Amino acid sequence: VELLDLTTGVGVEDDLPDFAGLGFSSLYPNPASQSVSIGVYSQSSSAGPVEITVFDVLGRKVADLEARHGTDEIRWNLTDLGGQSVPPGLYVVRLNQGSLTASRPLTVLR
Repeated sequence: VELLDLTTGVGVEDDLPDFAGLGFSSLYPNPASQSVSIGVYSQSSSAGPVEITVFDVLGRKVADLEARHGTDEIRWNLTDLGGQSVPPGLYVVRLNQGSLTASRPLTVLR
């Protein structure tokens, strides 16, 4: 089980500046109830796809998604790794590409 250490500050709106090359172009709607659109931008084509990981408030991995490098938008249907609907609460959406990361909070309502 992969855990996210929330004491490090990951989970607050800590997008990297545009010059860093990785970030969110959108996270909408937020709060979400049925699905959420995750817009990603990446300036590095050599680093491969952007890994998108969603963690719950306890730091447990809830979902794994992937976006292409460049500008991409994917839709997450608010289901966990087992295909079940995630419960209402606070989640952290984290982008990772090579050594670059960015994260944003997401609230799920039911």
